[in-house]
Amino acid sequence: MPVKMKLRVRIFLVLTVAFLFVVSFKILEPELKDHGLHRETRDFQDYYDFAEDGRISKDKYGKELDRIQHITSDSIRQNSLVEKHSKSELIADLIQKYKVNLNHEIKGSPWDVAAGWVTSRRIHPEEAPEMGAILNALATRPIMAADVGFKGTQLKMTLVLEGNQKAVFKPKWYDRDYVVVGTPYSGADRHNGEIAAFHLIRLLGLNRAPLVVGRTVNLQKEILPVSSTKLKSTFFQRDNNTCFYGQCLYCKSEEDGVCADGEMLEGAVVLWLPRKWTFYKKHRSPWQRTYKEGKVARWEYDDTYCDTVRAVAPYDSGPRLLDLLDAVVVDYLIGNADRHHYETFANATDSMIIMLDNAKSFGNYYHDEKSILTPIKQCCLLRRTTWDRLQLLKDEVLSNVLRGILEADPLAPILIEPHLKALDRRLEHILQELHLCVEQKSEQKVFV
Repeated sequence: MPVKMKLRVRIFLVLTVAFLFVVSFKILEPELKDHGLHRETRDFQDYYDFAEDGRISKDKYGKELDRIQHITSDSIRQNSLVEKHSKSELIADLIQKYKVNLNHEIKGSPWDVAAGWVTSRRIHPEEAPEMGAILNALATRPIMAADVGFKGTQLKMTLVLEGNQKAVFKPKWYDRDYVVVGTPYSGADRHNGEIAAFHLIRLLGLNRAPLVVGRTVNLQKEILPVSSTKLKSTFFQRDNNTCFYGQCLYCKSEEDGVCADGEMLEGAVVLWLPRKWTFYKKHRSPWQRTYKEGKVARWEYDDTYCDTVRAVAPYDSGPRLLDLLDAVVVDYLIGNADRHHYETFANATDSMIIMLDNAKSFGNYYHDEKSILTPIKQCCLLRRTTWDRLQLLKDEVLSNVLRGILEADPLAPILIEPHLKALDRRLEHILQELHLCVEQKSEQKVFV
């Protein structure tokens, strides 16, 4: 046989054998893989005994399990550090955004700047470095006149500050750690609650509360010399402390008065809104309490009550119901169960609900008044922007950020730690209620 022919035969035989080998391997590959898988499984089971639910119940090789658990713990710890780093960055960013600088300088009148901010849908902008200068003016400008408070059930003074700016002074009644017990609406106003609520409303992105700052006044030197005859007639002395009882629904005599520490009295100073926006229209809240022992309102027993509310004006269209539900979020967080009425601007058809009088707040950090959440439970409705902000502030971000913001107030600390912890707890309650709403309806129907 020629040499060339022999070479061709050999090449053919080699290729044939190679082809048969490849085909055989492909046919047997699944079985080989399966065998290998079972072998690996058996090897793993040799190391550990498994409970019925698949978790490791007992290890035969303790060192190996310890090693695996150590690696797992390290991974979890590392992830936790990453989460904490992200969370700490978020907290720092929010504090930087919302903490005011009282030393900020401003050109012109701070009162004119504040007046120019007000619209039918906001009291102030989301971000404004000038706010520090305005709050500083509220806390330091000389008091030119003082008079009894304007209407209401709670003791307060009306002040006129240098530059002809009107303001309201709500005096200190309680120390920071005092716990108010009784009905959900018991107790006098908490001046520190008014301050904290203002900054909380800012942090929630609502911007519907008048500007507030803490201030200590000397009643003998700053108030009495410029007091009206009516206010001056209510001043008296008790245990070497200067006191007054002013004029309000419950302000009748010295028994109803508030006393300074000597001559010095802490309080919250609330900026009066500009004249164009001071014509309020008062509305009864659909979820008003009866304030009568043994008598309940319809909303307290009728779970379909929101349907009735939504069928009538102004809750059947426009922003009113959503504004009210935003207010519910705030009131539950601060523990204010006393918003029996609310105000809107009389000269604006699209007026927001103005979040006035937030001092019935932060009274009892032990108690969460769940009845305040009833409108959200019954309506299962909230602005998506509010929902998004609540999500941003969960997991103790709220308390940490608000603590940082409040450090800038002249009367800091404004809230003690138990009140800050109560905010985080109540925020979780709100989120839980809204999650239930989403389960019952849908996210598209709940958040608008």
